[in-house]
Amino acid sequence: SNLEEDKVIGAFKLLGKCIERLDEVYSGIYDLSIMVDSDKEIPLEEFCLKDALVSSMGKTHLYSFLKIDKLGLVYANKSLLLTALYNFVKNGIAYNNSDKKLIYFYREDNNLLIQDNGLGLSQKEFDFYLKPYVRGHNTKGSGLGLTISNLILKNHKYHYTFEKNDIGTKIVIFNIFIWLYIKNFYLFINLNEK
Repeated sequence: SNLEEDKVIGAFKLLGKCIERLDEVYSGIYDLSIMVDSDKEIPLEEFCLKDALVSSMGKTHLYSFLKIDKLGLVYANKSLLLTALYNFVKNGIAYNNSDKKLIYFYREDNNLLIQDNGLGLSQKEFDFYLKPYVRGHNTKGSGLGLTISNLILKNHKYHYTFEKNDIGTKIVIFNIFIWLYIKNFYLFINLNEK
């Protein structure tokens, strides 16, 4: 019957999305292992951040909570950067008691801003949660998400801050879009160092 066929097709589509997400996770783990091995350089690429966020998070339940403005190109390790941002989004939703949860990605100058409408997290509180295995109340996470995000952003040489404001938490990742402008110079310097 058509109903049975629709159920089977729906199950295969869901399975396909799960497999795509697993592939992204494994790719991120591989890149993370390269990052930890100080003798190797993580592979970097130029990509549209909005497109990457939509492609990656569009496969998850978190996408319905996102508003993403036009952001621009970045030069980074795609799977690692998306892992860091995914962890920020996941925490922004987990610690949000609003009836209509929202995570807003937007750009000011060369900075990426991520604003949520949750409980709000100050820089001091964030620094506390950076410790491995430290978790907030009533969460199911491992307590490693923010630690991993911090490691990824620091490895990319991104400076960032957390700010508790009237709306919730605002994360500012400074000069994330400027790498595109100095990419060729950066590659030239790296080639000449060896």
